Amino acid sequence: MAQPIRSDEGGYLYVARNWAPGEGEFVYGDFHVDRPPVLMAFFGLAALWEDDAAIRVITIPVVVAIVLATAHAAGLLAGPVATRWAAVVTAALMCSPAISADQADSVMFALLFVTGSIAALLYGWWAGGLRATVAWGLAAGVLAAAAPLAKQNFVDAVVFAGVLIAVSALRHRSSRKRLGVLAAGFAGGTVVAAAALAAWALLEGVPAEAMWADVMVFRVEAGQVLAASHHSAPMERARLLVLAAVTSGAVPVVVTWSAWLLRRRRTLRAEHWALFALLGCSTTGIVLGGSYWLDYLQALAPGAGLAAGLVIAGGGGGRRLMRGLALWTAVASLMAVATTTIAYQTSPRLWYPQLIGGWVADSAKKGDTMVVAYGNTQVMEAADLPTPYPYLWSLPMRTLDPEQQRFERLLEGPARPTWFIVLNGVNSWDIDDDGRLRSLLEKHYEPAATICGYDVLVRADVERRLAAVPSCDSTRLVARL
Repeated sequence: MAQPIRSDEGGYLYVARNWAPGEGEFVYGDFHVDRPPVLMAFFGLAALWEDDAAIRVITIPVVVAIVLATAHAAGLLAGPVATRWAAVVTAALMCSPAISADQADSVMFALLFVTGSIAALLYGWWAGGLRATVAWGLAAGVLAAAAPLAKQNFVDAVVFAGVLIAVSALRHRSSRKRLGVLAAGFAGGTVVAAAALAAWALLEGVPAEAMWADVMVFRVEAGQVLAASHHSAPMERARLLVLAAVTSGAVPVVVTWSAWLLRRRRTLRAEHWALFALLGCSTTGIVLGGSYWLDYLQALAPGAGLAAGLVIAGGGGGRRLMRGLALWTAVASLMAVATTTIAYQTSPRLWYPQLIGGWVADSAKKGDTMVVAYGNTQVMEAADLPTPYPYLWSLPMRTLDPEQQRFERLLEGPARPTWFIVLNGVNSWDIDDDGRLRSLLEKHYEPAATICGYDVLVRADVERRLAAVPSCDSTRLVARL
């Protein structure tokens, strides 16, 4: 694998390998995950293979489908020229490490359904017969409802459909019957998707209240925690996000399209309004996301692709500029791919989670457990050891165990983990101001190794034959990972 898996990838794979919906404390078993079941189904599929790289392999057809769906949608709106340029921009953005498109994440999988829904809706919009219209509408509705089942806030396809149908109905009275059929099919599709979710929960024995609490209520509570916490890290990420938004070409494309649109505001068609609403919805989701991770920007990729295609196919003063920006996105993506690939192949330190996890796996005995403080779940996936603590990421821990009472009981009790990895400071987010966690660690653990500058602790009451500590300075290590 050219690049190591990241925290979310590792955590979702870890949960998928221990998949037990309806049997544990949470929706998917013994570990809390705040993501809907469609996303976890993709990771469940990847978990069928032992190699973690399987999840990256799965993303290849996903990205291809996103590009094809966006290109087809652009072609339906503005012809073959729009198809080609929409494909260029969408592919460039959906392959760019600058916006974390080099990893499998919830945004990417949600966009699979968003773009599929938009393409299906447009096929239904242009369909000749009512039977074809309702069939395409039904497909579009199913896909639109599946998107928030991959990432909760992705209602972009619903917004696009609502605006497209509403504006068309207001302007074209003669088409209202066909548009009504399309809307009915779309609504029916969303009902089908909701029924499928309910059937899955019933068959797996997942209570509806548990699903609601883990997937929806938690997001509200976590947002409150983020809003009340120290803002330096999110604001630093926000600045990086703005930089990536510009250098990747996503924002320049959207801004140029907006300027092109303003010059034609008196002749805007329904599809222009729908695209405007789509980009507005995507932008709102990015701004309100709170944590400002780079993968948020992927939400702009389909809208930017459609915008580029419409401007270039539409001609006028913005055509040449938009073609230049489309090429910019492609070049920027290629440069980002080359840069990150070289970095990961020449700097073993960037592989520290896999190095630490692999070292623990080599040093552990059967029955050992581990905890990573806080987050960085790819370490646990690499070590392949069970954990007695259900909150694999920092945000669930800060939200659901804010006083660390559950964590402290674990460290004080007989089921305390064999291995304790300190990747973030024990007092991160001022979570251990009184020093209770640190005192428990000093009481029950002793240093085992320091790998790439991070401490690995082992229980003081056990003996383990420790493996040789890997060096973070030898490029040969990367070839063995």
